[in-house]
Amino acid sequence: MSDEDDQVTCAECGFENPLEAERCQNCGADLPAAFAENLLAQVPGQEPFINKARITPAQQVHLRLLGEMLAVEGQALLLGISPRRAGYTTLRIGTSLVLFLVLLFSLLANKPVFTHPSLTSEALEARQLVYALTPGAPVLFVVDYQPGFSGEMTRLGQGVLAHILAQRAYPVFLSTHPTGPAQAEVFITDLGISTGIAYLTPDQYLNLGYLPGGPSGLLSFSQAPQQVMPLTADGNSAWQDPPLQTIQSLSDFSLVLVMTEDPDTARTWIEQAGPQLQGKPLMLLLSAQAEPSLRPYLESGSGQVQGMVSGVSGGVAYQDSAVFTLQSDTSGITWSAYSLGLWVGAILLLLAGLYGVFRLVREQENELSRGDKP
Repeated sequence: MSDEDDQVTCAECGFENPLEAERCQNCGADLPAAFAENLLAQVPGQEPFINKARITPAQQVHLRLLGEMLAVEGQALLLGISPRRAGYTTLRIGTSLVLFLVLLFSLLANKPVFTHPSLTSEALEARQLVYALTPGAPVLFVVDYQPGFSGEMTRLGQGVLAHILAQRAYPVFLSTHPTGPAQAEVFITDLGISTGIAYLTPDQYLNLGYLPGGPSGLLSFSQAPQQVMPLTADGNSAWQDPPLQTIQSLSDFSLVLVMTEDPDTARTWIEQAGPQLQGKPLMLLLSAQAEPSLRPYLESGSGQVQGMVSGVSGGVAYQDSAVFTLQSDTSGITWSAYSLGLWVGAILLLLAGLYGVFRLVREQENELSRGDKP
């Protein structure tokens, strides 16, 4: 064995020390061999043998890192909040407070600030579809939105459903979401509060409940509704009432209306149920986020979608153009508060963006100034 094999390199200064040395003879630092021996001595069943072999510089670094990891094992680390993060928290609280105060002031002032939006061409076509309904005409009303979108979708669909009931048509509720049947009941209950009319089932509407199976279940229902959904959400027979006795397929409904915030759900209804309609109209009630991706189905001229109402603005415009008035917003206070909240939110986003740019430029200037110092 050569003399080099009997030496240990100090990781601090690089001095070659004898193998049996525990500290560097040049700088006094602990040598890896002694460090490894002490480290392995803490492990039950291990014998301190490393000082009898040569340790490379890379192994010395690994041993030092392992020792640092074991030294902090089991110690609680205190996580402090950086000043930057604390500043962002204050900014979030301030933004929420500004929005809350603006909306509260708008509601307490009880004066409309913004005029209602006008009816779009696609909403006008949707309104004509509802006007064409005859008394007793069965309408399949699909409630396929998540509970988190109830605020927007309720404001969007209340006017359309009230118009259907004003035409004395017979809405049949259905959902491919497990929460849909309960949301349909809440939806029509809220409509009754807004119109002052008590809607009773099964005299004025029917709730078929939850349709399982995804696209395949939807296709099966389109071909044989009575066999796939024989009972209502309450467990009663669903097809004994006169408006529904003649329903044998999806094409026997006078109108199919799908209310959803999910583009994929709307596409499933268009692709699976659309071919089974045999010319009967399909109408979509969409949230503002889903409308852009589904508009081509309406504008392509293929006839897959005959009517579309989207967003809170579309619902408000539809309500204003129909032959009824909901008692919940006769003076436009709700729409004004909603519009004011959007404007204030947009202004706050712009100010926050400008503040972020200003703060970034300032930090870069501070770094440059610190770098110029000797």
